[in-house]
Parts: sequence; C-alpha cells; structure tokens
Amino acid sequence: MESERWRNQPKFKAYCDEVLAALEQFDKAKEWADLIKCLQRLAKVLSKYTQFPFVPYKLTFAKRLAQCLNPALPSGVHLKALETDYLIFAKLESSGLAVDLSIYSAGLFPLIQHAATTVKPQILELLEKYYLPLKQELLPALPGLVLSILPGLEDATSELYSRVLTLLDSLAQFTHIGLFYRALWKALLNNPGVRLPALHYLLARLPKENMQLMEPMLPEKNSLVFSAIRAALSDSAVLVQRNMLELLNIHFPLHLNIFTSEETSNLVVSALLVLLRREMSLSRRVFSWLTGNSEEHKDYFLTFGKEVTVLAIKELFSAQYPEANENAATTPYQILMALLEREETGLAILDDVLIFVLRSLYKYRDAACSNKIVKSVNLLFEQLEPPMLWSYLETLLTSECEMCSSVSSIEAISLIDALLDIVPLKDPDIQNIYLPALFHKTT
Repeated sequence: MESERWRNQPKFKAYCDEVLAALEQFDKAKEWADLIKCLQRLAKVLSKYTQFPFVPYKLTFAKRLAQCLNPALPSGVHLKALETDYLIFAKLESSGLAVDLSIYSAGLFPLIQHAATTVKPQILELLEKYYLPLKQELLPALPGLVLSILPGLEDATSELYSRVLTLLDSLAQFTHIGLFYRALWKALLNNPGVRLPALHYLLARLPKENMQLMEPMLPEKNSLVFSAIRAALSDSAVLVQRNMLELLNIHFPLHLNIFTSEETSNLVVSALLVLLRREMSLSRRVFSWLTGNSEEHKDYFLTFGKEVTVLAIKELFSAQYPEANENAATTPYQILMALLEREETGLAILDDVLIFVLRSLYKYRDAACSNKIVKSVNLLFEQLEPPMLWSYLETLLTSECEMCSSVSSIEAISLIDALLDIVPLKDPDIQNIYLPALFHKTT
C-alpha cells in the first residue's frame, strides 16, 4: 500500500486519524447542510497534510464523495464535493490518480448529465486538468467517461457545446482513436439517452467519402457499427432517426459499399421501417439515401439501391408475423406502397417484388389477419396500372421474368388462384381482355 511508505513519517498517524474522524461525521449528517460541513472538514484535513501524496481510507473516502455527488442533492453540495476532488487529485498527482481512477469516477461520471449549469463547468475543468493528462492510463475508464460526457452535445446552442466537443476530441487524440470510437458506437447501440449527442459527434467528426480516414473510426464495423446504426434507426425519437439517416446519407452512401450486401439490405430494412412514421423529413432522407444526392436519382438507384432494396422487401415479406397482429402482418404492404409513390424506386423494383406479395397473400389466406391482408393487397394493386399487374401474372405462368424462374407452374397457378379470389373482376377490360389472355397462357 502507498501509505506503508509513509508510516514512519512524523504526523502520519495524526493525518490518518483526522481523516477517519472527518469521515465518521458523515454518519451523523441529517440534512444536506451537514454534508457541506463534513466536506469542509475533510478539505481542511487534506490541506493541512499536503506532504502526504495519498488518501487514507480511500474506499470510504470515495464512497462519501460519491454520496455527495448524488444528482438529487443541491448544487451547493456538488460544488463542495468537487472542491474536495480537486484537492485529492492534486495530492495524488497523475500516477496516484491512475491507480484510483475507478473509485473516484464512480460518483463523478453519473453527475455530469444531471448537474446544474453552475456545476458542469467545474466538472469539465476537473476532467481537462486531471483526467486528460493520464492519456493511455485513461483507457479502463474511457467507455464510462465518453458515456458521461456525451449529453453535453445534445444542445448545439449550449455554452458548453464547443468545450465538450473539444474534450471528446482530446480523448480520441490522447487515448486511442479505435478504442474511443468503440466506446462511442457502444454508447449509440446500448444507451438510447445519448444517441442524439453521439450522432451529433459522428456527424461533426467522421470524414466524408474517404474510407481510408474513416476506417479507424469504425471498429468492429460489421458487428458493432452495423448494430448501432440499426438501433438508432429503430429509436422511438424522430430526432434520433433523422440524424441517423443524415449520417447514412453523408458518411455511409450506398456507392461506398461499406458493408456487405446482406448487411446493407438489413440496414435498408431498418430504414424502410422508418417510412411507416409518415414523417416527411424522415421519408425524404430515406429516399435520398436509396437514390443518391445527385440529379440522376433513377440511375443511382438502379446501380446501387435496387438490389439491396429488393432483398430488404423479401426479408420483410419473409418475416414471421403473429397472425393475430394485423398491423405487423401488413407492414410489408405499407412499405411497398410508400416505395411505389416514388417512380424512381417503385417501378424499378415492381417485377422483382410482386412474387413476395402473392406468396404472402397465399400464406395468410386462412389466417386471422386475412381480411387485413386482402385489404392491403387491393390497396396496393389500386396503385398499379391494370396492364402492369396482368402482364406480370402472364409472365409468372410462363416463368419469363427473372424472379419467376424459381416458381413452378403448380405454384404459379395456386398463387394466381388465391389472387383472383380477392381482387374485383367486374371491370369490362378485365373480363374481356386480361382474364382471357391469362387463361390462354394456361393452355
């Protein structure tokens, strides 16, 4: 123990005894004003014995400081506790603080998000003065430190915004850029409360269109980063989803092929589910990501977006939805109808995804949600010009389309039969043109 080296020094016993006596006063505290008096007494003892570069009874000491940093207490108690932290950290210096970092951070980190405006600058100063110089020795505390600081970036108009941004930059620089961004992406994945500020930082610091520079900032790209993006896209807060879509558009465009085809299609699934919110700013960003930011939206989608979108639609239709949950079972239809509203996306994928619609209709024909499915199918087909649908059914029978090649004649007839049972057939064109032409293909 550090204190053993000083046991034979004059006043060693007096120092330890006075610290213990001051700590015991906390047991008698009945209100927050008593806590301030206890902290003042501790600070007086620390200031009296500056020759000792250690704190006796450090676990009890740290526990009492953590209690005084409880967010429920008044800011006056917090400020007095921080003053005590300053005295301790100055006494320990960098080498001693690195050893005891965990015990003193346990109370400090949770306070940052909830601290009063008068307290936050003092905490930031403490971190800048004593934590940053630890550099690599900060690594064990890095995930907790990043998580605790991020809320300072939630409001871009805050006076402390630029200071918090600089502090995070310094952490990335002084510790390890890969481990720093690992902590950041983990915060985005596991902590909904800090997703918005985490996205603010990523939007501000990830390089554009430069995978070589961005690679160190994407640790465990195919697991951690991928999962964090999906989590943010599924967040209940519109602002989080909007900023995540903005990040995809700026830093993860489809043409960079940052993820595998399967991973990208899964990200597209999450992005398409955002369309269900029917929120214009979100929908615009989803389509911007799929069709690119250039004027050649259709060409971009055909080159980079179509394949992964078709895979995403297939995944949505293949999912096992509870039959009693009508809203969940009709989700793929709602998304497909949203895609059909845009010419550059809907028409481009139509021939590739209609087979999924027909199979879904057949699958749920006797389910509890069948009425809702039938309604969704009819609404979907109302968006199509009749020749498009009937022409597709003819190609389905003859296996002439690329997606129809795996459909047997027996399955094709079964699917079409299920469709004819639910679509209106009284239109003269259907009775005189389309149905005869379709039946002719069966002969």
